[in-house]
Amino acid sequence: MLNDFMNNAKGLTRNPLGIIALFVSLIYGFACLVLSTSISNLNNYEERLPLIWFIILFPLIILMAFIYLVVNHHEKLYAPSDFRGDESFIQIIDENKRKLKINKEVENLESSPKSDIIDIEEEKPKKENASVKTSNNTSKVVPAQEPLSKVNLLEIYSNSETWATNELSLKYKVSFSRNVTIQVQSSKFELDAYSHSQEKTYIVEVKYWKYNRSNKRLKLAIQEFLAKQSKFKMAFKNSKKIKVIIAIVYDNLEKVNKKELEEFVQNIGNEDVVLELFDYNNLKVNYE
Repeated sequence: MLNDFMNNAKGLTRNPLGIIALFVSLIYGFACLVLSTSISNLNNYEERLPLIWFIILFPLIILMAFIYLVVNHHEKLYAPSDFRGDESFIQIIDENKRKLKINKEVENLESSPKSDIIDIEEEKPKKENASVKTSNNTSKVVPAQEPLSKVNLLEIYSNSETWATNELSLKYKVSFSRNVTIQVQSSKFELDAYSHSQEKTYIVEVKYWKYNRSNKRLKLAIQEFLAKQSKFKMAFKNSKKIKVIIAIVYDNLEKVNKKELEEFVQNIGNEDVVLELFDYNNLKVNYE
């Protein structure tokens, strides 16, 4: 009987759900042991009351804890072996972790120096206020536009990821999972968007950038991401083809040297790497 219990216990330890079930079984096993061997020694009401309350309350506590885990942390209740394949073990990045990632991206953008190519209009000194004549020849004071705050940039970056992924979904006719962590054997990947089938796997990295900022840090980030390409192929070896998409959303795409970026991506990538460029204002018109 002990051997049977040990074999069953070994099977239950393969995932968190099994460990919870094993813990509950052990607690009730000890409770039954106490009841069967010591109940005769509990002579009065005060001695039996704690055991009675334990038997009543323990299942309720376990039930509430289980409901909390299922509602808030259901993706953590399974082991990779519970899925059909290693590539199926996908975990949604929690909101706090996603905010930290976006905050890091914004800091990288803001710390990048101004580009050598500055628009002529930007070189003109900005006045604090501008007077605009109305139809009745009266002057109306228009306050100068304030620079974007970090809060604004965080929102813009988040919108860029969402809207660019929507555009890619329409273009490639696939449904993407957004902001996911994929555990494949010993490799772990955090992706902005991901889609998988036996025919093709899509891996998407989205960046937001300003046209008047030096793109050297942007290129370094792209290069670092594409350095993992060989790991992608090893991790998703069951897929026939892997397509890596670098999506860059610019605040003003018309003033961007697209050819330079395309050549850069082609030089460090291969035919499986695609560069997609978007204009933020155009995306905003379509999705906001």
